[in-house]
Amino acid sequence: MSKRRADGRIASDIHLYVDDNRETAATQELAWRASSRMAKRVRGWDYRTPRKRREPSVHPGAWAGSVVHVEVDAVYKLVTQERWDKTKAKIDWIWKEVQDIRAGNKAAMDYKTLESYRGFLIYVSRTYTTLVPYLKGIHLTLDSWRPNRDDDGWKITNTLEEKFTEAGMSGMILPGRVKPAKRLNDDLVALRFLTEA
Repeated sequence: MSKRRADGRIASDIHLYVDDNRETAATQELAWRASSRMAKRVRGWDYRTPRKRREPSVHPGAWAGSVVHVEVDAVYKLVTQERWDKTKAKIDWIWKEVQDIRAGNKAAMDYKTLESYRGFLIYVSRTYTTLVPYLKGIHLTLDSWRPNRDDDGWKITNTLEEKFTEAGMSGMILPGRVKPAKRLNDDLVALRFLTEA
């Protein structure tokens, strides 16, 4: 799906990410015109300046966690090789921790490390959206220590006790270690399969 001009070519567009933007267009000239227009419109804004303008390119480099490659008949959105290698390493660490726990070699995994890895994987899943549903096991594991959770880690809702408990959670201390949610192993099988290339 794409925005198109009346002549069938891709329409010029602006993509924003936090305090940066990228312009896209059918030709180099149209991309430069879109960039020029954007720079003129935001000149007075404090957080964006025209000096951030770049030459139009079909290989512009990494931006907002992704690298986009444009070919004649397709557009590919990727992450850098370094980020891809880190993604696989973090998934492998979680996998090994879960296997150690299942084998009885450990009781639980480090909360802070898992939380950090989840943040990284969420960032990568902005580029590879097929990973998103398989992060649920990590979310459930990180929240499993909270009150009003069932054995699978899912939140039990609509109880009076839950409303009072949530109101008093502001002073709770995070755990040092957490046990994996039941679905985490299956989610990791899927994540390892999707990232094996």
